[in-house]
Amino acid sequence: MIKAVEALVAGFSEPDTSKAEQTSFRELLEMLPAAVYTTDPAGNITFCNRAAIELAGRAPDIGRDQWCVTFRLFRPDGTRLPHDQCPMAIALREKRPVRDVEIMAERPDGQLVPVMPFPTPLFDRSGVMVGAVNVLVDISKLKAAERAEARRADEQAALYQFTDRLYRATSMRDAVDAAMDAIASALLVERASILLFDEGGVARFVGWRGLSESYRAAVEGHCPWKPGERNAQPIFVTDIDLTDEAETIKRVVRGEGIRGLAFIPLTANGGVIGKFMTYYETAHIFSDDERALAVTLARQLGFALERQRIETDRKRAEAQRDLLVAELSHRVKNTLATVISIARQSFAKGPSLEHALKSFDGRLRALAHTHNRLAESNWEGASLHRLLANELAPYRATDGNNIEINGPDIRLDPRRAVVLGMAFHELATNAAKYGALSSKNGCLAIDWRVEGEPRELHLDWIERGGPAVQRPQRSGFGRLLLERALRADLQGHVELKFAPGGLQCSITGALDDRSSNRV
Repeated sequence: MIKAVEALVAGFSEPDTSKAEQTSFRELLEMLPAAVYTTDPAGNITFCNRAAIELAGRAPDIGRDQWCVTFRLFRPDGTRLPHDQCPMAIALREKRPVRDVEIMAERPDGQLVPVMPFPTPLFDRSGVMVGAVNVLVDISKLKAAERAEARRADEQAALYQFTDRLYRATSMRDAVDAAMDAIASALLVERASILLFDEGGVARFVGWRGLSESYRAAVEGHCPWKPGERNAQPIFVTDIDLTDEAETIKRVVRGEGIRGLAFIPLTANGGVIGKFMTYYETAHIFSDDERALAVTLARQLGFALERQRIETDRKRAEAQRDLLVAELSHRVKNTLATVISIARQSFAKGPSLEHALKSFDGRLRALAHTHNRLAESNWEGASLHRLLANELAPYRATDGNNIEINGPDIRLDPRRAVVLGMAFHELATNAAKYGALSSKNGCLAIDWRVEGEPRELHLDWIERGGPAVQRPQRSGFGRLLLERALRADLQGHVELKFAPGGLQCSITGALDDRSSNRV
């Protein structure tokens, strides 16, 4: 489109173009949905179509305004960009097109619009510069999509870390602290609280951030649900002033500098055991994503809190196995529901939704295989060698020479087995689709060793003989799992090398005493 606009402008800029032709060219430019304007060699605006006026929020003074049709310009980092340093000014000064630049255009009402300009000098047949044309592309939707994708990745990481901390929690305090951190990072709030019913059925604060002592004392015991109430639904308050709460409660809430707030029930065995709350200084409209995320956090926290209560009434040795199975099953269901939702949103814009869902189904199957291996050992651990052998079995050649697996067989604890099993699935699937296992001449070598005290796993995944490797343009689920989740869970280091001859992945992570014992 940029080339077409440049050719169109060049056409009516030619000196031998008739007035009728120039008028026709201008009418065509006026009808374009793209923002287009032109200048003379000195940078004075000579033409501006309606789309450019709408984008800039103003009509330039034709013949007097220079270089830009916008009110003010800023760089992406927020610093002011003088008009005489804008892309159009550079294009005219250096007599060359300017590309791959982003700017922030300010409208007279103060709104900032991210824009990608395409200024191009125009020359007559004798090579003399006669002006320039600029096409402004509004990239607001692209930036919003990038922010949304980054936000989904952050939410997924926050949920993963929350689940991991709940798994490690050995006390009620550990679970509450993990929940407060997860609420703050996943829901982007600075003020939150958790209240649980005591033995007398009174809701008591057990965790809070950003709340004064006087506020806690005034509202403690207030809860929209009774202990054990079933089918409790979250309550999202856009503005406390718009509710039918008693004026005394409104006055206390406003006095704390709170306008918007949310009540999320915490349940165990279907009955309410408490709530967590988030607070906002201004009126707040809760998005569907916020609501769903809050409910997911509440479900995981409710389960974790109930587990801690049960553990106080039983001997730890007798309860550990059943609690571990119940906890893992519950958490996997919640995590998979969240991941499926994110996958459907993320993959919907891909080239083939059917292909994306098929890939995701493979990941679920990999998780199920690891789950089975752990169940076979009564959740005491899983063999690293067997995890690899099972995942790579579909891709092994008849003679078996395309895959080599070498290393001492060690038993991984359930947490490490799950995350490594998923990582091996992602690496194997990638190798089968794009790497060494997609070629009959390709081969894969996996070697690992255990070093040091406390022991540390060093694993190398090396592909050779497949198609030439190129670094991917964006991070998908597999790369996110390897570079974030795996690194965090193993408390180690993950390095991906996109070497031309084949992908290389080095994984280093700690092994506890139990997981480092030989099978």
